[in-house]
Amino acid sequence: MVDSGEPGLLSYAEVDTAHFLGNFPESTELLGTVHEADSVPSADAKWVTLLPRTKLGPGRRHFFALANGAAAAYTHVMVKMHPDGGIKRVRIHGRRAAPLAGARIAAESLPAVPVPQDIQDPLPSATSDPFAPVSAATSLAPASTPSSSAAAGITIHGKFVPAVPLTTAAFAAYGAVIDGPLATNPGEKPFKVVNQGTAKKYLDLAAIVNNYPADAQARANVHVYRCDPAAALPFEVKLLERHRFTTQAFIPMVPVNGLQQGFLVVVALNGQDDRPELSSLGVFLATTEQAIQYHPGIWHHPMIALGKQPTDFACIVNESASHPQLDCDEVEV
Repeated sequence: MVDSGEPGLLSYAEVDTAHFLGNFPESTELLGTVHEADSVPSADAKWVTLLPRTKLGPGRRHFFALANGAAAAYTHVMVKMHPDGGIKRVRIHGRRAAPLAGARIAAESLPAVPVPQDIQDPLPSATSDPFAPVSAATSLAPASTPSSSAAAGITIHGKFVPAVPLTTAAFAAYGAVIDGPLATNPGEKPFKVVNQGTAKKYLDLAAIVNNYPADAQARANVHVYRCDPAAALPFEVKLLERHRFTTQAFIPMVPVNGLQQGFLVVVALNGQDDRPELSSLGVFLATTEQAIQYHPGIWHHPMIALGKQPTDFACIVNESASHPQLDCDEVEV
């Protein structure tokens, strides 16, 4: 049980299995509650799932985004191990709730807190390299996951910015994540059963917005972008673009057993000088099972595909044939 110093809005957790190479837990689960009394909350308290049961690896600092972490000012976090084993350290990262409430700042208006990439201790292995890192999958469910190399990120002004996993909570300030239930993007997704019981329809994942002036006569279009994979990582970012009046969605279309390995999403909020606010820069690593939609006015880099084959993206966007100058702004950074 983790008792926070004061109530907080939670962003991500660190679960460290350093030194536990053979007796680390197979998986862990994190739950949060609000308990104002001095006593320890019981198992009967209202516990909210922050991290569903997720696989762990040996000798590794795991970093996990917390779903529903900003849904309440949590006071306690329960750490579950399945079935048992050793954990060296658990850290819960977030923001203090009281100062935000006092300043009347909504948590969803703040930039997302980046989630660090996992850090693997050197471990013995059966490979020719006696200290080759041992990969630890982050989910009990199979998923197509892009490369988790330390080079999976960008450089901007000579500074390396690592990519973090794409989750609904982390991306909320910039846009919407469009996907089905994924262990890598935990959280409730309302659905209804349709098509004579043969399908689940996951509802309202992204609203298409058209804020063009009426005389622009903008309409929705669907395009396909065929994007070559990045020649090298980290990827150097030199420009960003935005679409002031419209959302823009990119939906990967990849073949079964293709060599595509997801894509990088680079975003930033608008600054007071009407240029990208680079202090709000976010870099996300998306799988081929995820699509994204940018909010109107969000600065972003063109698609950065990963892997060894081009990736096709369906793009849904509003555009004006009569006022094309309104469609896109582009700046060097």
